Amino acid sequence: MSKNSKTRTAAEHLVSLADKVYHYRKDLMPERAVEDLIRFRDKLILALNEKSDDASLLHRMDDLEALMKKHGGNIYPQKFIPENVEVILVAAILAIGVRSYFFQPFKIPTNSMYPTYNGMTTEVFNEQNPRPGTLQSMLRKLMLWTSAYEIKSPGEGEVLLPLSKDGHLAYVDSGSGRDYTVVIKNDLGMKAVTLKLPQEFSLEENVIIKTFYPGLKSYSDVLSYSRQNGLVESFSNGVFLKTGKHVKKGEELFNFDILTGDMLFVDRISYHFVKPTIGDPIVFRTDEIPEIKGDFYYIKRLVGTGGDTLQVDAPYLIRNEKPISGADAFLKNAGREGEYPGYSYYGMLKQGDTVTVPEHYFYAMGDNSSNSSDSRVWGFVPETSVVGRAFCIYYPFTKRWGLAK
Repeated sequence: MSKNSKTRTAAEHLVSLADKVYHYRKDLMPERAVEDLIRFRDKLILALNEKSDDASLLHRMDDLEALMKKHGGNIYPQKFIPENVEVILVAAILAIGVRSYFFQPFKIPTNSMYPTYNGMTTEVFNEQNPRPGTLQSMLRKLMLWTSAYEIKSPGEGEVLLPLSKDGHLAYVDSGSGRDYTVVIKNDLGMKAVTLKLPQEFSLEENVIIKTFYPGLKSYSDVLSYSRQNGLVESFSNGVFLKTGKHVKKGEELFNFDILTGDMLFVDRISYHFVKPTIGDPIVFRTDEIPEIKGDFYYIKRLVGTGGDTLQVDAPYLIRNEKPISGADAFLKNAGREGEYPGYSYYGMLKQGDTVTVPEHYFYAMGDNSSNSSDSRVWGFVPETSVVGRAFCIYYPFTKRWGLAK
């Protein structure tokens, strides 16, 4: 770009700023200053139209700039925020509009829809599956957003797992997440180490089994085995599960990664034009469901609409006296394909029970039927509570990435 071209560009920009100062500041400026602003601006425009040389342009720019520096306020001299506030506001309004009416981001918190969608999952590392090296760990962090947990024993002894009254692990709410304390017991007493975990994360189904009970398949199997063999014991400070594993001080207790839950875009516009259909992965608010205390967003599979009658005949889900259809997950659950467990008896749908969905309500269930708190537990979903359906998984970058199923 030639020198004259650069000067002309700067002059044109100054004229634009002068217009902005005039429109935003004329009521605050002295009358004489407003008149001078118009006069200096018009002279610069005339010089531009006459294609004056750089010296003439710069002379007129100096006059206009001096006046604008004196009376321009927050508009001139330029400052980032005032100059860009309109752009920032427009961008914010567009973002809010898109989120509210078109596509809302949503993170899967639990594994009630597994394996169609993942909540937080884990990978446990041991001698057979060693932790990846630094470069591979960095790549995993980028692709899967992993969080590493490598916990050492604070002392020597047997590993004990504190239990709650219902037999699950005794977590403590820490406000920002939840804590779980593991105890190491020997003849001299007990020492403890605390794991600080995300709020929705559970150690039971993967970490505990693979770390201490690799021969068992589920946490319910762990409890049954432990109770039958006298490995659930009460001490003065609570009830503990005796793992039978003895460790030395500094020895590895836990070594695992937590992988983030699937992040979705929720289509919030389609249901303004079409009704939800059986098999849709619907996202809804819980504020109008009395049995759920709180206002959350849930994602479940739509299995029944007003007037439908539902029944479980494990592993099948029966809708209006026929095996349900409308989604691949229905067929995979019926055939217990891969990691789909089949539909199980629970809550409202115990063996032999039927449920009829009232008009203007939906019945929603998780694809992971045996580990899903859904309409079988807390009842029907009002049609008005549905905000949209899962559209696509945009992160992490796994085989599930892409359009939602």
